[in-house]
Amino acid sequence: MNTSYALDKSNAKLLGYLSAIGFYELPLTYIDDYPRLIGSITSEQVRAAFASHLNKDNLVTVIVGDREKVAPGIARLNMGAPAELTSI
Repeated sequence: MNTSYALDKSNAKLLGYLSAIGFYELPLTYIDDYPRLIGSITSEQVRAAFASHLNKDNLVTVIVGDREKVAPGIARLNMGAPAELTSI
């Protein structure tokens, strides 16, 4: 096990990783392999996964904040007119 990676984590987090390794039947080298595996993913692979699993027409963006303060930033996103929900 890469001790520098393990020492950066609390015992509870390490136990969580080990539990996931057992539950998902991952290799015992998973903790060491994870940074390399994540680093090898390309932006094109991320885009392809996104496109194959999510329908962009069904996505909703939720922005919470003072409308006067966030409105200029929202306008720069060119996402259309925002709807305002004032109560639930």
